[in-house]
Amino acid sequence: MPSTSPCSWTQERIEAYIDGELTPVEQGRLEAHAATCAACAAELEDARRLVGELRDLPALTCPDAVSQALQDRIYRTRQDRWRTAARRWYAPLAAAAVLALIAGYHLFDPEPVPPAFSPKEVAQARRQVEWTLAYLSDLNSRMGTTVRDDVIQPHLVQPLRLNLDAILPVQTM
Repeated sequence: MPSTSPCSWTQERIEAYIDGELTPVEQGRLEAHAATCAACAAELEDARRLVGELRDLPALTCPDAVSQALQDRIYRTRQDRWRTAARRWYAPLAAAAVLALIAGYHLFDPEPVPPAFSPKEVAQARRQVEWTLAYLSDLNSRMGTTVRDDVIQPHLVQPLRLNLDAILPVQTM
């Protein structure tokens, strides 16, 4: 439980006061307390002196070899992250591409053959397609990607389902 004494409040805000981060009301409160409390006034003066001494220190430069090594390491880290992220997309994109090629080949065949499937075969094929798509969806969601929502669903599942409905209508007995 934080203390609410004036000294605690003041000491918690001395750094913000030195950095000019307090509101005018808070500045006034801190200055008023420091004017009446020798311990807080000494703490405030020590902080001011320390900041002044730090500002008076000479600026140091980093050796070129160290700077270059750091830049090289940052560059390699970025490349590694990019490669890792790209690898996450390989399997879902390859699966989507294969499905798109198969669907495109079968859906846009220049000489379509009228289907000669029984309603039972159509229902079984539909279940297999739905199972396959559900499996791909589960695989995709486990990989933490959005391929399902951004690519497979709008560009593959929906067109495939529409084309299946048009080509293989479900017949009720």
